[in-house]
Amino acid sequence: NGSTRGLILLPTRELAMQTQKAFEKLAGFTQIKCGLIMGGEAYNHQVATLRRNPEVIIATPGRLVNHIEKGNVDFSDLEFLVLDEADRMLDMGFAEDMLTITKRCNKDRQNLLFSATLKHQGFWRISKEFKDPARIEVDNFTHGHSQIVQQIVLADNDKHKENLVAAIIAEEGAKRVFVFCNTRLQAQKVSNVLTSKKIVTAYIHGEVSQSDRKQVMNRFRDGKIQVLVATDVAARGLDIDDIDLVVNYTIAHSGDDHVHRVGRTGRAGKEGKAVTLVG
Repeated sequence: NGSTRGLILLPTRELAMQTQKAFEKLAGFTQIKCGLIMGGEAYNHQVATLRRNPEVIIATPGRLVNHIEKGNVDFSDLEFLVLDEADRMLDMGFAEDMLTITKRCNKDRQNLLFSATLKHQGFWRISKEFKDPARIEVDNFTHGHSQIVQQIVLADNDKHKENLVAAIIAEEGAKRVFVFCNTRLQAQKVSNVLTSKKIVTAYIHGEVSQSDRKQVMNRFRDGKIQVLVATDVAARGLDIDDIDLVVNYTIAHSGDDHVHRVGRTGRAGKEGKAVTLVG
């Protein structure tokens, strides 16, 4: 039974316990054991855990540094170090502790750093401990929409929003416009208001029959309708090119929905524009 092979650092006790649970499920049918080192637990019990040299240690930085200072830990054979939620560890003031820990680890280990953002200003302090790391960004919302200009416009109330939508359409001189609403009633109301302002408008939502939707879509494609007001449900899977402008009458429920809405414009290398009205 050699010394510790893996160390997983996490910002909080809750995350450490959660990680331990997941680890034990994964390692259930193996000989691999993990030890949990975190504040608020009996110190002597942890010393006993460390003496057993578990293959993997899951720890919060503060308490682990205590054990390092007392000489209870041997990371000379460590194969990998995981810094999970590294941005939160930095925000919680663990930068010094993280450096103390990394300096004690085997130089030839593999480092894995996970973070909600890779642009944290504290990373320069830690990245000195890494050898030319590869950056992998997953599910980055800004990706793929570089040709779309996004703007927000502040609005006081619905009346103001209705006037803004009409003004933005006129100002942009947009021939094909998608307006997104969060509810069916909103979609109908906005459509009626725009129609009353002499803008050729139609709406689609989940309650509009499939045949009516199809008819509206065809007229929109053919340029007979200038503005289409829709809910997210109705707009999923619609493939229409050459949308000049997307207006979010209300903010989408999620980042994913926002990306779907905005991605209607700026297709096939063309420039696009998306304006979000914010209360």
